[in-house]
Amino acid sequence: MVPVLPDPDLVLTRLREGRLDAFINSIEWDQFECKASPYQLQENDQKFELAKDVASMANHMGGVILIGVRTELNEHTKAEWVKEIRSFSRDLVDLKQIEGVIRSWLFPAPSDVEVKWYPSKDGINKGVVAIHVPMQAAVRQPILVARTLDEKGQVRGTVFGFFKRWRDSTNHLTIQEIHGLIKAGERNNILGEKIDALPDRIAKPTSAVEPKPESAIKMAAVLIKDALEEIGLDQSPAYVLHAAPISFLEYKDFFGSHDSPIVKLIGHPPEIRDAGFSIDGGGPPRIFRGHSWRADNKEEHRILELARNGVLTFAAPADGSFLCWNRKQDKQLYRINPIVLTESVYLFSELLRELQLL
Repeated sequence: MVPVLPDPDLVLTRLREGRLDAFINSIEWDQFECKASPYQLQENDQKFELAKDVASMANHMGGVILIGVRTELNEHTKAEWVKEIRSFSRDLVDLKQIEGVIRSWLFPAPSDVEVKWYPSKDGINKGVVAIHVPMQAAVRQPILVARTLDEKGQVRGTVFGFFKRWRDSTNHLTIQEIHGLIKAGERNNILGEKIDALPDRIAKPTSAVEPKPESAIKMAAVLIKDALEEIGLDQSPAYVLHAAPISFLEYKDFFGSHDSPIVKLIGHPPEIRDAGFSIDGGGPPRIFRGHSWRADNKEEHRILELARNGVLTFAAPADGSFLCWNRKQDKQLYRINPIVLTESVYLFSELLRELQLL
């Protein structure tokens, strides 16, 4: 089976065409969620479920909630795959009621949300419902669920919830995370004051030596070019993730042992699932030219390298072997696989976080 990762535009196109069977083997992800049956909005818990589903997408990248589609967990990919289209009669759902719950349970109400019935081309009396949540302007976020339920299922209007989409699930932010966001906003205000003061600093330069970003950029270019040449990607499409600290680091005992935590992380970087899109270099770590730990595989054209100054680089082919869908019919036209992109960027960021803790 070939998995399909439908983006919102593709979902809406298929719905307009009535091609419901085309959703079979589609994968739930950040921008695509499936519900096997309509929300039972006579119940408060179902109103809350609808509100948090819409809010989580509104607080992320937007997307489509498709009602009338059953999914199953695929043990190999650890993702939910569409297995069955459960189209239903039009009179089983009240579109106006769905819109009303979205308006009354969310604050501010997300803009331009569309709730629409889409009949199947095989039968006009049956179909599915789609809730299209466009990406919201930053000034409207966060979209909060203005009501929650107590232990008895009663609505409480004095407590709110903050939900955000992550991969194929809806996640709530804890009180500690919400507090952190508030504090981050306060820090941003302080940062804004410092930015406002920059003209004075420029007009009256201090004796301190200011960093030269152009030199860091040139150094990054040299490191990346060297890495790509080493694995034979200097003349081919390459996917590169590269990070450098604001000020260069100096790890203690960087080359002290092959069993050090640094070497273990370069040899076995973080993973989130079996058979996932790992950012490993494809080989055991080795000391390279006395300035870095490098794990690479020239046959697979992969590399993961950490320099002793804290610069981290990952590179792999930007074609059907890693970053893109494998288009056998035309190997010159590649389409990026969003799962590979998001998973590899997340793992690269997680590796950076773990390295910073050492």
